Amino acid sequence: MCASFAGRTHGSTAKCSRGVHDLHGLPWLVWWLDTVLVAKYPDPSDVIRAEAPAVLRFLAEDWGFTGPELTDNGIAFHRSGLHVHMGFWSWKNESGFLTTLTQAGADGTEQLAGLGEIYAACGVGTAHDVPEGAGTVYVIRKRIGQHATALLRLLPYLDDTDTDGLFRSCSRSHGARIA
Repeated sequence: MCASFAGRTHGSTAKCSRGVHDLHGLPWLVWWLDTVLVAKYPDPSDVIRAEAPAVLRFLAEDWGFTGPELTDNGIAFHRSGLHVHMGFWSWKNESGFLTTLTQAGADGTEQLAGLGEIYAACGVGTAHDVPEGAGTVYVIRKRIGQHATALLRLLPYLDDTDTDGLFRSCSRSHGARIA
């Protein structure tokens, strides 16, 4: 019996995406365990890795980034002095969708800041324009688009302003020197 059962029938067969199954002699509990309880949900990180590269292709085409690089929890794009990482995180019962920007500071330290923080600090919009909640796959797909729009609006400011000062004000500095 397959886990992608399309619906419950009252007859002796059931149809699903893998074919027709004979239900004669199959206990109801076995069907329920196989089709309802063991539902397969996509991994949020897999959704990001599959769908975000197409949405973020403007980074490589228009802004000189290389990538995407597939990471454990999402994707990353790189260019000299600036790295963009989009990913999913979860801890206990909490989860979220986060885009971080990392820059090598003038003193050689790595400075990390969230997209929402830098977006608000530049005055492009508010941090609420870049939400980080991620409850379902539908919401993750929505967040990919919202974060891509925010990046597209933010990148001109990152090329024109004092990014060291901007990152210092928003940074969760790693303090690690980059060789």
